[in-house]
Amino acid sequence: MKLSITILLFLLSTSVLSCGQSLQDEQIRFGSDVLLNEKINYLGEKRIGIVSNKNSVLMNGTHLIDTLLSIGKNITALYSLEHGFSQEFADGMLIKNPKEKIKNIPLHSLYGKTKKPTEEMLADVDLILFDVQDVGARFYTYISSMFYIIQAAAEPNIEVFILDRPNPLGGEKVEGPLLDNDYKSFIGIAPIPILHGMTIGELALLFTLENYIGADNFPKIQIIKMKR
Repeated sequence: MKLSITILLFLLSTSVLSCGQSLQDEQIRFGSDVLLNEKINYLGEKRIGIVSNKNSVLMNGTHLIDTLLSIGKNITALYSLEHGFSQEFADGMLIKNPKEKIKNIPLHSLYGKTKKPTEEMLADVDLILFDVQDVGARFYTYISSMFYIIQAAAEPNIEVFILDRPNPLGGEKVEGPLLDNDYKSFIGIAPIPILHGMTIGELALLFTLENYIGADNFPKIQIIKMKR
């Protein structure tokens, strides 16, 4: 327990952007914008898989997928979570789209037959970009999907970039008991409070550094932090 608290405090104190920063601050650049503006060379010629939905847009209003395609990046797979890429599916509705494509790129549902990427889903991918907005609560399934994506990618040593976004509930409030591991599920994937007070990037680090992921290979993740 002491190690968990130590890492949590480290994550919160070293974040480039305070989780409590107002979302209306026009100077905030999300992780996706930082990637495109400062770290685009990281992508190189890699085959890229993207976890996103229709709201994964840059500060200029363009979608991450469209932007990467426009500069010639090789996107070989897309992954959708609960509510689907279009965000039109109801809470808890399973989504099956084995043959669906977006812009001629295969789209894999991670809220249907499986919630963890399979070997087949990862076969043509060197790097995964995760760009999804969390809500700041333990039971929101996007953080559980991120958990399984990191876990699945660790096995074949696929890199995962978490493009960080603000916690809309802020970082000043952490409430609720830690999850009892006996009740671990897809709406409670790790022993964190109900209101966890972290960004999705900080959660990814916590899951990894505390070895909640439990993969044989240490996950290759990089957090693309927000900047002012």
